[in-house]
Amino acid sequence: MEAGFVVHSLVGFFLLHAVAWAVSEDRRTVAWRPVIAGMLLTFGLGLVLLKAPYAKDVFLALNGALNALEKATQDGTAFVFGFLGADRCRSPKPTRVRASCLAFRALPLVLVVSALSALLFHWRVLPGS
Repeated sequence: MEAGFVVHSLVGFFLLHAVAWAVSEDRRTVAWRPVIAGMLLTFGLGLVLLKAPYAKDVFLALNGALNALEKATQDGTAFVFGFLGADRCRSPKPTRVRASCLAFRALPLVLVVSALSALLFHWRVLPGS
């Protein structure tokens, strides 16, 4: 990694937090302990993802599971809605996206993920409030 890239990333990281603090309504009541803990957690997770040899494999496996869920949702959408749910969202112009892409491609995936979350919440896998 180049040193300039690291410096640029660190400046952006701290500048983002400084801007969030600057635009807050009541700067005096900011609880710094959770902010610093979150920043340290971010750095720790970054080190694990960049330096740990097996972390990449774990996240690639999770990515594969999510890709399988997305493919199953797209196949189910294509089955239910026919050609509207098929992979026809691409427009000849790369800057244009058809409105049917949102309705028949993205929203079914949101529905499946929310149903899965509700099921995991019901089974008490996900914590409640």
